[in-house]
Amino acid sequence: MRAFDDIVRAGKLLYKGISDTPTWIVSQANTIAALRGWTPFIGLQVEYSLRERTPERDLLPMARAFNIGIDSGYV
Repeated sequence: MRAFDDIVRAGKLLYKGISDTPTWIVSQANTIAALRGWTPFIGLQVEYSLRERTPERDLLPMARAFNIGIDSGYV
């Protein structure tokens, strides 16, 4: 998280997202970022479709709580 924050502050990265990561890791990383004043994740790419709805259980509520955008980048 610190390395990403350094890259964002240097202007080399505008937005920080993450893909295929367990809910607890994303929430822990964003909590640490908030406590230390670092840049949090703002995007999450998950497998989400009419057939694959498991993100509704954990990922979507966590994304809503941390104001993280969701991309269902799978077809």
